[in-house]
Amino acid sequence: MPSVKEVIDAFTEGFQYLDGDNQRKSRWYEVGYKTFFAQKPLTQDLENAAKTCKRELGCLRSLLGENDFTANKKAFFDIIARALKTAQVKRCGAASVKTDTFQSGNEFVLERNLVPKKAGLFEEQLTAGLEKIKTKLPELRSEMDIAIEKIIASEPKPLLFFHENRKTINGRMSSSETPYVHELQHSYMNAEAREEYANKTIETLAF
Repeated sequence: MPSVKEVIDAFTEGFQYLDGDNQRKSRWYEVGYKTFFAQKPLTQDLENAAKTCKRELGCLRSLLGENDFTANKKAFFDIIARALKTAQVKRCGAASVKTDTFQSGNEFVLERNLVPKKAGLFEEQLTAGLEKIKTKLPELRSEMDIAIEKIIASEPKPLLFFHENRKTINGRMSSSETPYVHELQHSYMNAEAREEYANKTIETLAF
């Protein structure tokens, strides 16, 4: 089986989120216009997550590089899982609020959801790193395929935090409110509060 060093080297070759200046690489259509496409605070947070990921992988390579990967794969995947959770929490912090209203017969419904920023280049590059491991070390193909599937499936879903129901019965209106997420009732517009809630509720992925 391959060594820890071989796996980390392959992953690092595929994980190209950062450019030579340790900033997020621009996509081909962003050249000269990155500020129009990137949300600056979120981008900086993801750049920091990528730096931390690379630094932790470098430490693991120094400590256990010559050892068998199979016996030490948890340490490798724990680093990937932490990087992914950090990205997901930060995307929840940058969430938008979506309000939906609809009517069915004499019933009127209002719902409010927090919609996290969609997974993007960071997550793509994590999976690109795992894809590179598959290419360089085909004996790990099955394991990396499973890890990639887990990353894709773990994207946070919109969070319903408020539901109001109104009914007209015999000309009279009755209403009921359901605050689904009490922690966010008065702080849903606060990015730090959203991140704190996401950090408590998003599970660190187990590979």
